[in-house]
Amino acid sequence: MSHTRINESILLWAIGVIQPGSPAEAIEIIEKATKSKLPPGSAEGITLQCEHYVQRGLLRLVHKKKNWYSLTHLGDVSIPKVLRRRRDRIRLFLLKNTWQSRIADVGAPVMQKSVDVSSTMQNSGEYVQEVPRPTKSCNRGERGHERFRWPRIYEQMTKGSGSANGAPTPPVTPNPLTFYTFSGKHRGEIENPYPINARELSLAIGISARLITSIAKIPEKHYRRFKIPKANGSFRNIASPKLFLKVIQYWLKDYLLFRLPIHETCFSFIKNVSIEDNASPHTKMAYVGTIDIEDYFGSIKVTAVQSVLKRAGFTASASRIISKLVTLDDALPQGAPTSPIISNTFLFRFDEFISRWCKTHECTYTRYADDVTISGMNKSSVLQCIDRAEILLNRYGLKLNSKKTRIQSQSTRQVVTGLTVNELAQPSREQRRKVRAMLHNYQIGKLNDPKEIQRLRGWISYFRSFDHLKEIFQMPA
Repeated sequence: MSHTRINESILLWAIGVIQPGSPAEAIEIIEKATKSKLPPGSAEGITLQCEHYVQRGLLRLVHKKKNWYSLTHLGDVSIPKVLRRRRDRIRLFLLKNTWQSRIADVGAPVMQKSVDVSSTMQNSGEYVQEVPRPTKSCNRGERGHERFRWPRIYEQMTKGSGSANGAPTPPVTPNPLTFYTFSGKHRGEIENPYPINARELSLAIGISARLITSIAKIPEKHYRRFKIPKANGSFRNIASPKLFLKVIQYWLKDYLLFRLPIHETCFSFIKNVSIEDNASPHTKMAYVGTIDIEDYFGSIKVTAVQSVLKRAGFTASASRIISKLVTLDDALPQGAPTSPIISNTFLFRFDEFISRWCKTHECTYTRYADDVTISGMNKSSVLQCIDRAEILLNRYGLKLNSKKTRIQSQSTRQVVTGLTVNELAQPSREQRRKVRAMLHNYQIGKLNDPKEIQRLRGWISYFRSFDHLKEIFQMPA
């Protein structure tokens, strides 16, 4: 009995697009791509083809029960160059949607703005205003070890979200990392994925090693540069990765970099941890000292990133390729989704040392990205701790903004990451008065501009994240 067979390159291409995938799913992809129907009973013949390709080392069976296959390195390079480029493009669009579905699956709105600078985007050529930092305070959980799993690619295809602009759909069954194909000896070491190189990384993501290395060699071609206004009237330089690199960086963040350690005194770029969490330890202190780091991300160089990764257990080859994929102009770019977690880990030892130093001097230490705060009841102790912190930060190659280094006594307004902390962590009195006035004008019909109304809603949402302000600030229905 003869079975239907299809071109080897086409079948490998279809598996590569959706991997891990079954022969039946590959048939559907091929039919969509060619806009034609294969003969009835084709699945059996193509299954035999896949089994034969496993024996030849072109495919690997990664899930026996569901009959899912993924490409090996040999299978990947067996696809013609033109088809391989097309596979990479389609797959990265699909991976973008699976990442968005992962966000939806864990309960965060897909378009939610957060302190993660990767969420800053240029819209229709206009500058985007910076949004307030997140304020919702929740239990942190285990720091730096929150692992996300992306839903399987084919689940996006069958639900119609395979296009670049397709709406994400919640996953049915998340796809464990073990469904990705690592080659050679690393196949049994998926739970310890550090001994990898460019080839292993490309297999794990499901794209060509050539694409990974080409991006790493010329990263500047894969970024968009623009500026956004800051509250003080100046501008912040943003380098936002383009689609292909951004998807790769999100994958690195969710599957490899999630293991990087973050100190308990660091409150920046952590899910469900806020500026309120960072400011609260400094309430009712006699003296509050603050230090500001200039060009925070830009001061963390590629060599420092490699050192961070090596200390975390990555091999030299893995550290090199990852550091090239997450840096631009020899430093962390402000705009990449991987920059926040790497920057937190870069200062892990500093956080560890200075928090102990402050404790011995009866002071409290916290850090939120480039904002360092030290408080206590004795002014000389706070000054000693600030001097020590500045010396150490200089040793890390970080420049300090001397104009923003200050000591705030309890007789003045003490501000930590934008919140007053004299009695409790909350927005300033001036901000509260301003929003009350806006709310009053809205209630009596004097606030009619849609943009101003939307701005008011944003402020009220921000204020209501503080428990003691929920009853005071409510938007009328």
